[in-house]
Amino acid sequence: PAVGDLYAAGGMIYIWSGTNFIPQGAVGVEGATGATGAAGANGAPGGGGAGAPGAAGGSGATGAAGSAGATGATGAAGAAGTAGSDAIPSLQKAPLLFDSKNQAVVKTTSVAGKAYSISFTVQTRAANIADASKLALNAALSATNANTKFAQLLIVPSTGLNSRGQVVQTLQVTGLYLPGSDNEKINIALTEAKAKPVSGVVGNMTLTLVNVTQLDRDRILLNEELEAAIDKVDTARVARDSANTALVAANKKYKSALATYNKSKNTKNQTAVRSAQTQVKNWTTKLAAANVVLKSALAAQDVVANKISNA
Repeated sequence: PAVGDLYAAGGMIYIWSGTNFIPQGAVGVEGATGATGAAGANGAPGGGGAGAPGAAGGSGATGAAGSAGATGATGAAGAAGTAGSDAIPSLQKAPLLFDSKNQAVVKTTSVAGKAYSISFTVQTRAANIADASKLALNAALSATNANTKFAQLLIVPSTGLNSRGQVVQTLQVTGLYLPGSDNEKINIALTEAKAKPVSGVVGNMTLTLVNVTQLDRDRILLNEELEAAIDKVDTARVARDSANTALVAANKKYKSALATYNKSKNTKNQTAVRSAQTQVKNWTTKLAAANVVLKSALAAQDVVANKISNA
């Protein structure tokens, strides 16, 4: 140690004299803590500018798949499908057994309200050789129920030879059969336009169940009604034209009778004039009536035509 250095030991202070430690007295107790100094002034703002934006962070990893959603509610029921056609058609085949009046009756297995395709063939020959291949044949159909309808009938005549070399005539008939009752009977009548006798009438018939909607059924019946109305119009026109032709002839006859009478003043010729006048009057009345019938038939035809247009 250097001379004059102070040392504390055992609670006493000593000073080094160069040769030994000289006691200086007891060490003093610790003084009280001084007061806290005042806060320093705020530092000046830094001079650096704003730092550059940091680089974009990398894309995060794909998250795990979410859990499956709950099952949705059951959808509404679909519309009902339309009825399909019968997979196997209902068929009925029957021979046509004609009596002495050339009529045949067939008992069917029909069901009221259904529709059937009807097809039959009739074959015959003239009883007189002179009439061979000259027959004017036709076939008429009827049924036991008044509500039964036969529609769209097509009748096709033909001439040929049978297996024995005889000249035969054939009718092929097709159409639509709308029965009015179950299991009804169909009557087929073979006719000849001039009532010429026929021989060896044979035939067969087939009924096939078909799918016809009510709308189609109504239209078919309306078409049949229209054809019937047109037939009535044609008949009325023929009657009107016939009456008109007769009236023209009666007028001509009257003018001739009148001219003859004016020349002769003969009583006999006067009777002829009066007779001709009566004929003119009668045909004038018939012509007027025929025109009324024709007008009514045309109106009925228009009514049916309008039904078809609005169907």
